[in-house]
Amino acid sequence: MRKTRAIRTERDLAVALEESLRGDTDLSWRITRAEAIADKTRADAVIHLQAGGKDFPFLAELKLKPTAELIATLAHRAAPHNHPWLLVAPRLSDRFVDLCRKAGIACLDLNGRVWVRRGTVLIDRSPSPSREPVIAATPEPDIFSAKSSRVPRAFLARRQAWTQADLVAATGVSRPLISRLLETLVRQGFLRREGGLRNSQWTVAEPDALLDEWVRRDVWTRRVTVRQYSILSPNLEKTARQLLAASGSAPLAFTQWFAAQFRHPYTESLVLSAYVGNWPSEETLAALNAREVAAGGRLWLLRPQDEGVFQFTQVANGLPLVCDVQIYLDLLQVGLRGPDQAKALREWEGFRQ
Repeated sequence: MRKTRAIRTERDLAVALEESLRGDTDLSWRITRAEAIADKTRADAVIHLQAGGKDFPFLAELKLKPTAELIATLAHRAAPHNHPWLLVAPRLSDRFVDLCRKAGIACLDLNGRVWVRRGTVLIDRSPSPSREPVIAATPEPDIFSAKSSRVPRAFLARRQAWTQADLVAATGVSRPLISRLLETLVRQGFLRREGGLRNSQWTVAEPDALLDEWVRRDVWTRRVTVRQYSILSPNLEKTARQLLAASGSAPLAFTQWFAAQFRHPYTESLVLSAYVGNWPSEETLAALNAREVAAGGRLWLLRPQDEGVFQFTQVANGLPLVCDVQIYLDLLQVGLRGPDQAKALREWEGFRQ
């Protein structure tokens, strides 16, 4: 496992930036602080990039933890002619690079990531895998890890304002973690905070961007264990009701094609899939005439890494379904026209309603 370097202060960031730019073997940089223009604009430094035989100066804004609001501010902040702003951070996520790209703000981090557009010059470089990873000393929580993902699911499943207390009660996530997740989601521009310190509420500001980021980070095979079963009955809904009756008090919720047909049918459901809290007993399998197979089964039972998938369920024809966002995510990384059904579901006007 590679050692990770932590940047604790903006002074540390400035020193590490100079080292990083000097060691860049692909691009030619020069950084100064004595230029008068830096004093006039209160820039942290002036960074020059030499590319295509030209010199491109930038006003540098160094931040340990940039925010979506800062990027919007830089996009509208006055800058002298030919000296646009450049955001520098220890580490820039795909989300922040996307925000910079859309705002026309150049950016770079200490991991080698660079996005710059100046006239006909475009540089879009990914982080270098050979570099020692660099992060801020207090890294952000992973908003899409198993348990943390309960919070974005809450905002995408319910169109409402949430308080911290409401989120704790609805998701079972601890208040300290929820506080950190909310701070991160606001910083990245996904959520909006309203009210004062004692009566704060949070609403989703960019639901599509939040869902897109979740899709980008989601890995189906890491968050579920799948068992497939061969079943004789051609009636999937009948089998679903038998499975529901046999589950008793154990959690169960249907997903993927079978659930989508009750929300917004697009493709024929050839597979019955359900999240289960426990694997079925031999008696249940016998009652369903089900036999476990390696592949090609028409019954898929899914054991989730985290039980958050059972939160914010909905009911259709007496059958529990996971929320629309979960159905969508579960369809994207499987075959049998799953992505086509996912696309149709998301484009439907009733999605997330």
